[in-house]
Amino acid sequence: YTGGNRLFAGLLFLLFGLMIFLGLLKGPRQVLKDYGAILRSSGISGTDYLKEFGHSPVMLNMGINGIFAVCFVLAVGGDLNGPTIGGILTIVGFSATGKHLRNIAPIMAGVLLGSFTKEWAINDPSPLLALLFSTTLAPVAGEFGVLAGLLAGYLHSSVALNVGIVYGGMNLYNNGFAGGIVAIFLVPVIQSIRDRRARAKGRLSL
Repeated sequence: YTGGNRLFAGLLFLLFGLMIFLGLLKGPRQVLKDYGAILRSSGISGTDYLKEFGHSPVMLNMGINGIFAVCFVLAVGGDLNGPTIGGILTIVGFSATGKHLRNIAPIMAGVLLGSFTKEWAINDPSPLLALLFSTTLAPVAGEFGVLAGLLAGYLHSSVALNVGIVYGGMNLYNNGFAGGIVAIFLVPVIQSIRDRRARAKGRLSL
């Protein structure tokens, strides 16, 4: 579906703006402090912001991530429709368990960079979904930094759009599968480089 950006953007901005308002309603100073702690977390598996910080900071995080995702889709010329809104709401939902602005932005930027070097356009339907669901790799950026996040997003943009031939379209969770492949390959490489640097500086024994 195309042509509904103005309507859907207005509704989504209203929803996410309300989340931010409700998040800040009870003690803005403490909520912002807790949100800062959320931004400093890596978002690795097992993270539970709701349990650790309570409802208000999580609502704030959800609202901010939602607005960022909508703005990103609009900025690249994408359409707000059923699949893309589903992808945006997926980011919002997982904002309670590991996703935040600091670890999703590098991943999404990496997918955008991929569009400049490959034959597909970022606002085509499949790449747009890869852009949104690439945030499954958010913990890579949270744990290893912005450059690792950019690389993870870049690799994901290739894997997600080509791995379907491996299973003939039978796996309906294509982006999650692609994200797993990227993580299996990338994380050990990054950890190996980190260990080598630590040994070179004498901070890690053989």
